[in-house]
Amino acid sequence: VPKAVMHLLVNHSKDVVQNRLVSELYKEEYFGDLLYEDDGIKAEREKCEKLLSTYREAARIVGEVL
Repeated sequence: VPKAVMHLLVNHSKDVVQNRLVSELYKEEYFGDLLYEDDGIKAEREKCEKLLSTYREAARIVGEVL
């Protein structure tokens, strides 16, 4: 029984701390910092999006031929 009580206390404390941290982290004044994307990462993402588009177009063409 003591293990069950400790388990409940620890889980409750963990949930309370997690909820408090999430509520502090997701305040509107932090959105700009949280959503900021580095220029290098942005360029890499755009390159990957173009490559994916090219692969999809190639798959569509191959599918039409077959």
